[in-house]
Amino acid sequence: MDRTLRNVLEQKSYRWIFVGGKGGVGKTTVSSSLAVQLSKRRASTLIVSTDPAHNLSDVFCQKIKNEPTQINGIETLSAMEIDATKAFGEMLAQGEMHENGFMTELLSTFPGIDEAMGFAFIMRLIKKMKYDVVVFDTAPTGHTMRFLQFPAMLETALKKLSGFGPLLSSLSGSLFKSQNISKNNLMEKLDEMKKQSTRS
Repeated sequence: MDRTLRNVLEQKSYRWIFVGGKGGVGKTTVSSSLAVQLSKRRASTLIVSTDPAHNLSDVFCQKIKNEPTQINGIETLSAMEIDATKAFGEMLAQGEMHENGFMTELLSTFPGIDEAMGFAFIMRLIKKMKYDVVVFDTAPTGHTMRFLQFPAMLETALKKLSGFGPLLSSLSGSLFKSQNISKNNLMEKLDEMKKQSTRS
């Protein structure tokens, strides 16, 4: 067995493993094989597909849902297929981050940030699931890079919004009344939005 692969399999400190690359290089094959091998060594393993063109259902010959689905014949391995952009839309529809609902919708107007925020939301959910190790079968490089650049992207978006602080504050009485955002705490809401969205 290759030394690098052996290290990945035996290193117990690895909790999240990302398998990335451009489309068509075999990410799903590698990540699925890795997840199966890890499931032999860990008490619980989860493989997550973040690629909009999911293939895990085909690989494991069973229907994989957007929640952990146990793989037939492997008690210690589960899989799930997720759509980050869809997750962000559902997050808004269900009132997630409700205290900053208006801010969330406002930020969603920035290109690419809906997908990135969806990823961040999903990552927080996965972290709460307490699997020994999670393998991510990522989307092609462009999608994955947007997620990895999310903190910087959000900071840029917030800086732009901050520039409109005085204008937004002057409109707070009419636009933000239902959100309990006053003239004095608008910028605090923006700062809290950043902390909440980047927390993992």
